[in-house]
Amino acid sequence: MPELPEVESFKRTLEGKLLGRKIEKAELLYPRLLITPIERFKSLEGESFIGMGRKGKHLIFFLTNEKVLVGHLRMEGKYFVKKENAPIEKADEAIFHLDNGEKLVYNDTRKFGVLGLYSLDTYLLLSPLANVAPSPLEMEEDELFMAIKGSRKTIKETLLEQNRVSGLGNIYVDETLFKSAINPRRNASSINREEAVAILANAKSTLEEAISQGGSTIHSFHVEEGKSGSMQSHLLCYGKAPSPCPRCGFPFMKIQLGGRGTTYCPICQADPDRPFVIGITGPIHSGKSTVSQYLIETKHYPFFDCDKEVAKLYRDKGFAAKFVEEFPIASLDKREELNKDEVWKVINKEKEKVEQFVFSEIYKKCEEWIGTQKGTVLIEAPLLYQARMDNLCDATICVLADEAIRRQRLEDEGRDAIRMLSLNKRYPIGLIKRKASFVITNNGDKADLNREIDSLPLP
Repeated sequence: MPELPEVESFKRTLEGKLLGRKIEKAELLYPRLLITPIERFKSLEGESFIGMGRKGKHLIFFLTNEKVLVGHLRMEGKYFVKKENAPIEKADEAIFHLDNGEKLVYNDTRKFGVLGLYSLDTYLLLSPLANVAPSPLEMEEDELFMAIKGSRKTIKETLLEQNRVSGLGNIYVDETLFKSAINPRRNASSINREEAVAILANAKSTLEEAISQGGSTIHSFHVEEGKSGSMQSHLLCYGKAPSPCPRCGFPFMKIQLGGRGTTYCPICQADPDRPFVIGITGPIHSGKSTVSQYLIETKHYPFFDCDKEVAKLYRDKGFAAKFVEEFPIASLDKREELNKDEVWKVINKEKEKVEQFVFSEIYKKCEEWIGTQKGTVLIEAPLLYQARMDNLCDATICVLADEAIRRQRLEDEGRDAIRMLSLNKRYPIGLIKRKASFVITNNGDKADLNREIDSLPLP
């Protein structure tokens, strides 16, 4: 989504091309673009552009006769000035034909953007601008502190709320918090005045730099056709996981907060009120438990074993009752515990639904456990990423071994290697290798494995 620097870049580019130009014809190709009565649209014909403005992420066009157009680009919206004879593209939603042989085109491949027509005396009083707060560029020293202190959400989520602080989106919040050494998981209410002043100063400098670079072209943003922004080459944090932090060298971590991807450095942005959480994952018999046991013995980390917690769940009468209610084809045994054979029948029929049901319970238990710990803790979860438990972690270790070696290990233990390995056929090794903070290859003996573990820069 274009943030303040990208919208400001559109504003500055369009100013030089639109001011003084008259709209000879207004075409609406996608009626749902308008959030004000559609019959007003034609009244734009004959009006001229006399000014450009921006409030937060909203682009503002001032026209003659006190008319004001307010647009929000949302995910993929773009305004371009083109030659009159330029072909209409599939994603074009509105065209304003100008008096100089050119046209202003609004193009939006996702069709999420909006446009409204208002009068000069009401446009700031009505939606969408009525509740838009000042941006960091317009805030005084204490304003951001006052804006965030009543929030019950994380600082990352709070800074994205446009009624508290406008103009910031995912990119520039991550950059701001990294520069401020603030963990994005922290509650906004825990941010003190000194920290808020630092956040505001870093937000201002980040936005100013991004504006000077013409914004960030991460996906499809272009301030003009064929012209990209260059701020993406100057970003320190956003989108960098699991690359090393430029300050400390520890891998950046990417988690989800409020449904938004969030990148931070677990060392430079450590949360003083939360333990440092290491997650261990990998396919069956790759050596996860061996790695966990070594770390427990050498570093004395408190340990949460997801496999054991799942086994406890199946013996828990409360969970059993909820499971049977959710999956009526399952039943309880005489002890009011789940019948394992019938659980397997359910899993064979509704594997993904069962997994998500179990994952949510284990996630809650693990989150509660983390809240009781201090220092550095360890969680082992074969399906760490599938259960989204990486969101609880500050670093992850993926333990891998060649399939032939894993098969031999299973056979040496007298287990059904073919059946056990088949359970991992859809294990997304490639994806997890790209996401993990560290990848350990366990094809040798324990001494080799221990040397690999010792080489990791773990706290």
